[in-house]
Parts: sequence; structure tokens; C-alpha cells
Amino acid sequence: MLLTVDVGNTKTELGLWRDGALVRGERAATGGARDWAAWAKDRVAEAGGGVVEGVALASVVPTAIARWADVAHALDVELRVYDGTNLPGLRVRVRQPAAVGPDRVINALGALSLHAAPLIAVDLGTATTFDVVDGAGAFVGGAIAPGAGTALDALVAGTARLPAVPLETPARAIGRDTVEAMQSGAVLGYAALVDGLVTRLRGELGGAAWCVATGGLAARFAPLCTTIDAVDPALTLRGLRRAWELSK
Repeated sequence: MLLTVDVGNTKTELGLWRDGALVRGERAATGGARDWAAWAKDRVAEAGGGVVEGVALASVVPTAIARWADVAHALDVELRVYDGTNLPGLRVRVRQPAAVGPDRVINALGALSLHAAPLIAVDLGTATTFDVVDGAGAFVGGAIAPGAGTALDALVAGTARLPAVPLETPARAIGRDTVEAMQSGAVLGYAALVDGLVTRLRGELGGAAWCVATGGLAARFAPLCTTIDAVDPALTLRGLRRAWELSK
């Protein structure tokens, strides 16, 4: 069994894979204290037994790598940390491959395991990233925007009279009060941002490109968007599993 770990700025997502199938997943706060080695052993037992063959890691938080090295040591397995400089199965054609967020190139690899290029992977979380694979199967860049929740929090923090509101879909675009108006901008407006950028990216690719969404907010925004073809909550973990397989 393989343990895949995606360490984000606010959330860490874990997945335990057996024979190419995700048998157990979990999300937790990135900064939280937890015995993840014990968690992995317990989940393996719940899945019917077996051994963990390794830990495949992507992390946008550099300090988290040492913590997961300790977990791999406790499990007595190899830790492989992937980024834009060492990812098998994907050519990274940008100016500074080492500076690209590891989750971005791994999302692209995960998307390539689901669909032929060209394609676009949209990760809706603390930030929203648009990751583009051209027709030749190379990662060529994309776009980064603040996440919908991040943008809404900044709006509230930067104004004197706007209240904190939940990130919920309003019944209409024309808000009848301040709360509805803020939700219209934060949710419907953000869906328009996603559609607008995907449309522009497809235009620069020269035509149609399959688009898959992932991330904590994907399920909320995908139904509001016209450009998203599929949703895969496990896209990053899927890319890590593929990277591990290709490394072997």
C-alpha cells in the first residue's frame, strides 16, 4: 500500500492506495499535531492488512517535509518528495521549474492519468490555481488567484462596515441586502472568474482543452461553472500515486 500526502497551506490531505485504488482518505489542519504513522498503521489494518511500501509527498510548506520524513522513518519506508524538478512522466516547460508549487505540477500529472492532453486542472482552495498541459503533454504554466474564501476574508478585513458572511450561493445575482450582495460577488462572481480564465487559457491553447476541478471548494463551484468538465477530489493524491509508479 502507498501513502500519498499533499501538504497545503491550511489543510493536509492523505490517501492510502492499494492496487491503484484509493482505500482511505483524510483531511486535517496542516499545523495540527498528530501521530500520522499510527494513523497509517491503523488504516492499513482497517483495510484488511498489508504493509506501507512508501510515502509520496508534495508540500507547499517547506518545514513540513522534515515532519513527514520522521513519519516515513517511523514506518520504516522510503519518502519521496516531488516537485517541478523531479516529477516523472511530465515535462515542465516554464522559466523556473523549481519555483512552481509542487501541487500544481502533480495536479497536472494526475489529470494526465485521467484524460489526454491538452487539459487544464483547476484547484479551488486557499488559492485557486489553473494548471495547463499543452497538446504535447507538457506543463506550460497557468494562473494563480486568491481562493474564494481568502478573497472574502480580505474584503471583510479591509472594510469598516461589511460583515463576515458564509461562503454560500445566493438565490440571485442581484443581492437584496448586503449579505446577498457579498455572496453574489464572492460566489457567483468567483464562478465567473473561473469560467473567464479557463476560456482564455483554452483560447491560448488553440481550442478545446478538457478541464478538471479539485480542491476543497470544487464541489461548491463546479455546478456554477460552465467550463468544468469533471471533478476529482483526489486529483493531487492521484498524481502522487502516478509519480511513485513511474519512479519505480
